[in-house]
Amino acid sequence: MKKTLKEFIKANDITSQNIPVFSRPDKTDGDEWDNKAHHFQVRITYNKNHYDVLYSMGSGHFLSNMGEGELYRLKEDRPMEYKRRKTEDRKKPFCSDVLYSLVMDCQNMGWYNLEGWCDDFGYDSVKAQKIYSSCQRQAKELKKLLGSELFNELMEIEDLEE
Repeated sequence: MKKTLKEFIKANDITSQNIPVFSRPDKTDGDEWDNKAHHFQVRITYNKNHYDVLYSMGSGHFLSNMGEGELYRLKEDRPMEYKRRKTEDRKKPFCSDVLYSLVMDCQNMGWYNLEGWCDDFGYDSVKAQKIYSSCQRQAKELKKLLGSELFNELMEIEDLEE
């Protein structure tokens, strides 16, 4: 029987912890999405070992698109009503969110060179080198955390979104 990503995580007792961070030190440019996204330092733990990775979520995952402690409007029809944003308004990523993203970044690293990767994903090779190198590093670190057998099992999961 094929496992879903959530079943894989539960069966292997993989956990994660999240710490919100203001910005990503590894960002490639200051694009608008990156400026509105919420960033986290995530520690994935398996078998008493861990892997720390940066993870970002777009502003659509949050009740407010503003930073903690900033004011936001409660209702469109009452523009003068404001409320301080609370920490609990912020959605934190689940372990499955982070692993899904890592799997998507890692799946094609084994058989791509930079030029082929750029062609398939629509990047110019100058800007993409940093992203490509990051994907390679993530694949290496995730494989180191899980071991080759479990890493390969993770890469083979077909139902990543369940």
